[in-house]
Amino acid sequence: MNQPPSPQDSIALRIVAMEDSMKAFACAWFGLIPFLGIPAAIAALFFGIRAGSRPNRGHNPASGYRAAAMTLAALGIGVSLLISLLLVAALAT
Repeated sequence: MNQPPSPQDSIALRIVAMEDSMKAFACAWFGLIPFLGIPAAIAALFFGIRAGSRPNRGHNPASGYRAAAMTLAALGIGVSLLISLLLVAALAT
């Protein structure tokens, strides 16, 4: 039978979620560098998804950082893809 998490477990899960949110935010800024930032953007997406996927973790005070990280990571990957498409199109002509 599943027992509800103890208060200590709940606090530990919240701390892990906050740490993952902050890691995602830091990686996402590096993810804005075209081409070189793609691994950082992927890491930001990984940490952001992991921070938001923990059941019974309670409120994440760093959820704003997580949301910003996910947006910045997607933007970084999108910009890198757009630049690469433009380069391919310029080289093809």
